[in-house]
Amino acid sequence: MNSNGAYLDMGVAGSAASPLPETDNPLRYYSPERDQRGLVYVRVTIPLGEKPARLDCTRLYEMELARLREEIALLRMAAE
Repeated sequence: MNSNGAYLDMGVAGSAASPLPETDNPLRYYSPERDQRGLVYVRVTIPLGEKPARLDCTRLYEMELARLREEIALLRMAAE
């Protein structure tokens, strides 16, 4: 899930492919139109409707920490 508010996304894309040599002039290896294509985009996202409810993972996190602490205690007892 993204943020609850609107956000802006933008970027740039282009091509840099080497074209085939021109057939009328064998000494000229690249076309003058090389690397002249590009794209710029901007997207605005505005969420509609009611704000979604977020999950509270605090209890799950605490349970995992307790399990790891117990596992470490067991490993320490086995090492002694």
